[in-house]
Amino acid sequence: MWAGDAEWVIGGAEGQPFERHAKGIDDIVSMFRSLRDEREYFVQLAVQGSIEINGDDATARCVCHEAARGPGESYYRNNGVWSDRLRRSDNGWVFTSRTYRYLWLDLSPFSGDIFPG
Repeated sequence: MWAGDAEWVIGGAEGQPFERHAKGIDDIVSMFRSLRDEREYFVQLAVQGSIEINGDDATARCVCHEAARGPGESYYRNNGVWSDRLRRSDNGWVFTSRTYRYLWLDLSPFSGDIFPG
């Protein structure tokens, strides 16, 4: 899914919350686990936008909504945009860069029950 030298950035621009950065597969996997492991609930809904292919390179954008609860009584809902760069590899397309820019963020409690699967 990721190129060996890939970079993953969440926030990271001026005025963006929760800046996170990972480079290389091991660092990306570690960041992914740290973001998801302590959550009681996490869902991400992405709506694919544009994809532009130029030979063995591509760019893509999609709009995303996320909602999470945990750890403890922390809450998280947001809308944002993924901006991706990809490269064709021997195993298919892989991310070389993935950046998330927040458009809206709400940290207030929400109601509802969790039904573990």
